[in-house]
Amino acid sequence: MKYILSADTLRCRQSLPLEVKVVMTRNRVRSFINEYGTEGVYISFSGGKDSTILMDIVRREDRRIPAVFVDTWMEYPGIRQFVRQQENITVLKPVMPLKEIITRYG
Repeated sequence: MKYILSADTLRCRQSLPLEVKVVMTRNRVRSFINEYGTEGVYISFSGGKDSTILMDIVRREDRRIPAVFVDTWMEYPGIRQFVRQQENITVLKPVMPLKEIITRYG
């Protein structure tokens, strides 16, 4: 499945009413589930407003779809707390500590 939008198509979709965007998103989620199954679909979850809304839309389609949160150690404590309160979230952490990342890569 390949989805590439032209700049004109993107601008057109951005101007659509919210209700239409939600229906389009639900249809896209269903198409991913149909193609990859619930075992092959994940949500990248940052704990922010956009990914929280997406997670809600996806989970209304199928509550089994897992979310993945990457804890980079740079998130606000409130975001980390919010993420821990959500269901079916896998938390990934970098292998290298933040201090070492900064020392090596700046």
